[in-house]
Amino acid sequence: MTTVLIGLIAVMAALGWTLLLGVHQRDVAVVVNGASSLVAVAVPIAVDLFVPIDHGTSSAAPLQLSLLIGIAGLLHMLGMLDWYDRVWWWDHVTHTVSAALIAAVVYAWVLVGSVDTPAAAAVDPKLLTVGFTMLAGIVWELVEWALRLLSDRLDIEGVVKRYGRLDTPLDILFDLVGAVLVVVIDLRVFVPIFAPIPEYVDLLASGLLAGLVLAVVGSTAVIASVYAAQR
Repeated sequence: MTTVLIGLIAVMAALGWTLLLGVHQRDVAVVVNGASSLVAVAVPIAVDLFVPIDHGTSSAAPLQLSLLIGIAGLLHMLGMLDWYDRVWWWDHVTHTVSAALIAAVVYAWVLVGSVDTPAAAAVDPKLLTVGFTMLAGIVWELVEWALRLLSDRLDIEGVVKRYGRLDTPLDILFDLVGAVLVVVIDLRVFVPIFAPIPEYVDLLASGLLAGLVLAVVGSTAVIASVYAAQR
């Protein structure tokens, strides 16, 4: 627990540094991404502190989740600070790590849910994990496309960037790599997060699917509106 806490503090300090650097450089994209990363890191800790869940025993899983979110966010922030341009493979590493993080959470959620949910038990948890991670990755690419079009239309600095014609297919490919690594290793580090709250697994699934649907609908509406306005 102590090692995880020290690592988490170090990662948050590094993310804070990238945020301040973005403010100093007046780089809106860096500021938005840095702030978003810090908020994402804080969410598991806040839930663990303020949501009344009895873990039965002391669990470091929420801190581990925050740490890994922070590492993924820091890799992305370093990319935003020119590493994406200077290091050709950095975007691939970032997508692999981010997808592995998502897959690890989904895998734990599916494993816990399959114990009490016949529908979940009927599907191979590894296949479901890879499929959901890929779906999330594809939806994210759609959101990025919409954000780029919208920023160009409004003539403002975009918060996401595209790195070449093969950026999207390569992003999806390395999302797949990250997901496959998790299920091959059989990584169950986040099972302690969901094990005490199996009754919330279905609710979480519904919320995640609703979020993906909203992202798809919203992004599609933005893309269609921008192209319609350009005619």
